[in-house]
Amino acid sequence: MEKFGLIGYPIAHSLSPALFSAGYNNEYPYHLIETEDFEQAYSFFLKEYKGINITAPFKEKAFARAEAMSEEVRLIGACNILMKENGQIKAYNSDYSGVLLCLQEHFGAETAGKTCLIVGCGGAGKAAAVAAAEAGMKLSLCNRTVAKAEQFAARISGKYEIAQIGGFDALEPMIIANEVIIYNIPQEIEGLKEILARTQGKTILEANYKSPCLCHEARNYDYISGIEWILKQAESGYEHFTGKLPDAKAMRLCLPI
Repeated sequence: MEKFGLIGYPIAHSLSPALFSAGYNNEYPYHLIETEDFEQAYSFFLKEYKGINITAPFKEKAFARAEAMSEEVRLIGACNILMKENGQIKAYNSDYSGVLLCLQEHFGAETAGKTCLIVGCGGAGKAAAVAAAEAGMKLSLCNRTVAKAEQFAARISGKYEIAQIGGFDALEPMIIANEVIIYNIPQEIEGLKEILARTQGKTILEANYKSPCLCHEARNYDYISGIEWILKQAESGYEHFTGKLPDAKAMRLCLPI
């Protein structure tokens, strides 16, 4: 029987097994492969699994092992899916497709031309940046380490333009200058809520669905939950595993909404 799973650390509280089981009515096994050692996790995949999801901190290491990849994965430099296909290990990125679907659902035909600030240039942030750029948004990057953002910008500069790059010390003017903020940091940056309280009319997509920083009732901005991101990530990603679309309604019932 074909088996699937998730590697990363820590992942004990991941929603992925419940989502996958619901999406396919328990038709396929899906396991958590929890170890801090990427090499050990990767060896389990090679021996026993047709495909795996990858989460932090392994997305870039998994990308380095891919023998084939989609174009967006090449641009991102990280993946969250590895599949055995036609004798090769192929990489995909459903963080990318999840963000793209969230933006298209929220803005529709008005997505293109909007200004978008990516806060955090880790694996998820890079995927979000490429998705936003592919949707026609004008990108800026904000990262704790500016050099890391600059390195990523250089990677994608042949296809997309970056309006601005800055560190967290430049967060307020960068938020002011952009209509959409995709927030990929697991904790709240000091002073962020105060910055947002001084601005109006922003749309924020937050990656963190477990303990979101920005989902408070008194907000003065449109908010797209990380729950929507993970659901659309699962919808688009699981099809790579099975060749069949999962049951999105059944998966939504698993989510802590």
